[in-house]
Amino acid sequence: MRVLTVFAHPDRQSFCGAVLDRFTNGLTESGHDIEVADLYAEGFNPVFNTYDGAFFADETVPEPVLEGMQLRERAVRSAGGPIRRVIARRYLRGRSVRELAQMVYARRPKDVLREQARVRAADGLAFIAPVWWFGFPAILKRWIEHVFTHCFAYRTTADG
Repeated sequence: MRVLTVFAHPDRQSFCGAVLDRFTNGLTESGHDIEVADLYAEGFNPVFNTYDGAFFADETVPEPVLEGMQLRERAVRSAGGPIRRVIARRYLRGRSVRELAQMVYARRPKDVLREQARVRAADGLAFIAPVWWFGFPAILKRWIEHVFTHCFAYRTTADG
C-alpha cells in the first residue's frame, strides 16, 4: 500500500517529528511504500491567491453558477494597471461565460495540481500535526483547502 503522510510542524525534532519517524518506520517495516509531504520543509505556501479560485470554473459547473462568479469582472480587476485592464476588457469582449471559465480553469496553480497528483497516487493518507488552540496548524488547514478542491473532492450542481 502507498501512504502519503502530510507532516505539518515547523520543528522536525519535535514530538510530532518523533511520531512521524515512528509511523514511517512502522510502515516501511511492514512493506508499505511511503511518501512524506513535509509542508514546512517543502516551503508550502499557505496563502490563498487569486488563481486558487480557478478550480471553481470547471466545465461541469452549471452556467448560472458561472455567471454568478462574475468571471469577466474578476479577470479585468486582476489584470493589473489601467492599461492592462483595457487590454483585458478588449480581449474578453464577446466571449461566453463558458469560454471565460475554460480560460480561468487553465490557470489552476501548478503546486495544487502537484499535491493532487500525490494524493491520487496514494492508497492512504495520514496527517501528523500538533493541535494548536483546538485545531490544525494553519498550514495544514490551508493544505487541505488547497488540495481538496472543486471537481477533485466534490462537485457543484444546479441544486447545490
